[in-house]
Amino acid sequence: MKRLNEEVFTQWFKGDSRSPLLIRGARQVGKSWITSVLGAQLARKVHVIDFELIPEARFAFDSPDPLKIIANLEVILGQKIESTNTLLFLDEIQLCPKAIVALRYFKEKMPALAVVAAGSLLEFTLKRNDFSFPVGRISFLFMKPMTFKEFLLATDEEPALRALTNATLSHPCSQSIHVKLLSLVQDYFQIGGMPAVVDSYAKSKSWLKAREIQSTLIQSYRLDFPKYAKQTQIEHLEKCFQKAPSLIGQTLKYVNFDRDARALNIKTALEQLEWAGLIHRVHSVTGDGLPLAAHAKDRPGKIILHDIGIMQASLGGPMTPSKDEDITGIYRGAIAEQFVGQELVALSPQYEPAWLAYWERSALNSQAEVDYVVIIDSKVIPLEVKSGKSGRLKSLHLFMQEKKTPLGLRVSSRPLELEGQILSVPFYMVSEIPRLL
Repeated sequence: MKRLNEEVFTQWFKGDSRSPLLIRGARQVGKSWITSVLGAQLARKVHVIDFELIPEARFAFDSPDPLKIIANLEVILGQKIESTNTLLFLDEIQLCPKAIVALRYFKEKMPALAVVAAGSLLEFTLKRNDFSFPVGRISFLFMKPMTFKEFLLATDEEPALRALTNATLSHPCSQSIHVKLLSLVQDYFQIGGMPAVVDSYAKSKSWLKAREIQSTLIQSYRLDFPKYAKQTQIEHLEKCFQKAPSLIGQTLKYVNFDRDARALNIKTALEQLEWAGLIHRVHSVTGDGLPLAAHAKDRPGKIILHDIGIMQASLGGPMTPSKDEDITGIYRGAIAEQFVGQELVALSPQYEPAWLAYWERSALNSQAEVDYVVIIDSKVIPLEVKSGKSGRLKSLHLFMQEKKTPLGLRVSSRPLELEGQILSVPFYMVSEIPRLL
């Protein structure tokens, strides 16, 4: 399979002033894969230290000196670790916090050695009060589930991918291609972007096998809970993880997760799921200017899951959708909102965590909500998701009027077109929004 961030990884490896690369992201999104497979193509030799499989390797980092570290690792691996044209991969690095601290010194003392580190639960180590992160001298790459475009590549739909990447307002996709791409979007709604699921579906075209892998992933996430939560917190994590898929698109109320639990316990559980990369927070903002985070409201906001396929499997959604019906309307349109949010996460810079926002107004007799607020070329743009081909855009127009925004976005099943101040973007072209604008 091909990942669209392979170019970012390649540019890092070939860079003149390369820093150690810390890859972050949820479990099973491809962190180890891109390092092992792409690293093998770029480097003459790849040395892998998995702290879960080789726990004794942790003692090699008692000293932060890279020369001493490498000497110890050579003994453990039984191999010579050359400095040039070599990649050292430190996997599950959260199990060895001293190794995270030592990363910065590789830049200073062994700059020729390419060092990559990753860990599924890395964020919990970085959030610890007693952990001092080595600021500077480290690069970041945030891995996400496979996007719709990557899904098309993996399933041998390159002609469809070329069609959507070449479509413009003056030359949109033809009706036949439009229908085909919407059908493929519905496939992606079920399969999602977890690499193991996509790989299985691409090879077998079996919906049943894909769902089995999704169910296995869901169980593995649950088995991780004791690794980062106290026994008293696991129950709240289970409740939040179970309820989260059914609350996508809704303004959060902690009571909807568990009526008998304290709000603080639910808030903590949601934070932990966010650190694990299993959910993304969608922040409520005023939309008054940049940066959006400076105008965020002190509210729980909304959430989306990290992957739409995991959402469907958690909810027990249909495994073989009928192409004669628009499934985006199922679950009150939450599927459509999840898909758009996931594509927007993928559009965020790969060197920083994604930050999603939406707009709401709760004035007396004048409630309004816009699903997402995005920043394109330093401009605040409102985006409304419509599960069908039609739907009113009252809130979108209200935002544009109040904030004096010259353009609004509607994402739906409608073809690509510009109607006055509203740019209609079909689901399959969410990734093309920056280019279209």
